[in-house]
Amino acid sequence: MMQAGAAAIDITPELPIPLAGFGSRQGTVTTEVADPLFLRVTVVESGDTAGAVVAADLLSWGPELVERLRPLVADALGVPAGCITFTATHTHSAPQTAQWHAPILGPLDPRYIELLTDRVVAASAAASAALEPVTVRRTSRLHDLGSYRRADVEDGPRDNELTTVTFRRADGSLLAAWVHYTCHPVINAANAVTPDFAGLACTSLEAETGGVITYLQGCCGDQDPGSLASTGLAAARREGARLADTIRKTLADEGRELTPTAIKASWSTVELPFRSVPTEYELRAASTRPGVEGEWGRFYLAHPERLRPTATLVLQRLDLLEGLSLLALNAEACVEYGLAVRAATGNRCLPVAYANGIIGYLPTAAQIRAGGYEPVQSARCYLLPGLFVPEVEGITLEEIRNML
Repeated sequence: MMQAGAAAIDITPELPIPLAGFGSRQGTVTTEVADPLFLRVTVVESGDTAGAVVAADLLSWGPELVERLRPLVADALGVPAGCITFTATHTHSAPQTAQWHAPILGPLDPRYIELLTDRVVAASAAASAALEPVTVRRTSRLHDLGSYRRADVEDGPRDNELTTVTFRRADGSLLAAWVHYTCHPVINAANAVTPDFAGLACTSLEAETGGVITYLQGCCGDQDPGSLASTGLAAARREGARLADTIRKTLADEGRELTPTAIKASWSTVELPFRSVPTEYELRAASTRPGVEGEWGRFYLAHPERLRPTATLVLQRLDLLEGLSLLALNAEACVEYGLAVRAATGNRCLPVAYANGIIGYLPTAAQIRAGGYEPVQSARCYLLPGLFVPEVEGITLEEIRNML
């Protein structure tokens, strides 16, 4: 028998505060909450094994923050620390939680980290106290929001499959649901707090169902909401309502019942090489340039100890039920990695990006060769020492196959 408990808690920041995600906001703070932000914790138990997912309306989780929170959540839930997955919806209209990045991505406010820490622990305790027997079902439908955003490939790959996992009580009522989809929440670019379409869909359905609805973001590094990107709050709310309608239909579907099994986690790290590590001469030259390039050069002149020849990709596989696992990546992975996870497991494993920290974008070999935002400009924004070599795709896919 499987038991589950879930809790949602408001993590809307105190104002004023800078937001993360859009360079157009650099040097500003917001004084407006358009829509509240939430953090959701789901804990599952099967026999003497347990696991948990901590998901928040955030751009990402800073790795230092995850390291700080993991033992606190493990203690509050009574779950092994390695069986906890932290993930973010990737809304671009929430405060920053990561420390090592260029100012263009938004400065970290220590006050918000303290608020977030308190709320994570409180939600974890509430989820643990709410444990009860559940039946788990899985169903899928197509939703047509996400699309390939790069101009170098016409009609590029996309992942429009929306997967819903429901946790229902003995009386059939909804205790919780996970919604997995793959699309950048960047419809709102106004300087206002909002979870964008992903979180808005969840909050509206929570009001209807009484259950805790958690959004799990897929590998959406190169997946945008098409022409709706940066069109504003009204459009974000419309798309949130449209997404909620698709989710609502999956909640009404009977779906496939999943059989409880021992819950376990496995971890792996792999080093992704850069083309080169900059010399002091190159950094000094870069430091005189405007914008992100100058910020990158000045950062490494001040912190030469952070220069490394590789970035560390962390993979976590969380096996939850027969036919349902999560593969979490601490990267802004592009969609082909997520499609590879699905294909390798017959769709039994869901790829979850922006999880357990963030190293930056994980582009494909073709994208690295072509250049552009994901392989080049974003590397400076995330303060990576260098640009990835095309071989990182093969290295990553091999490790993914090993994990699965």
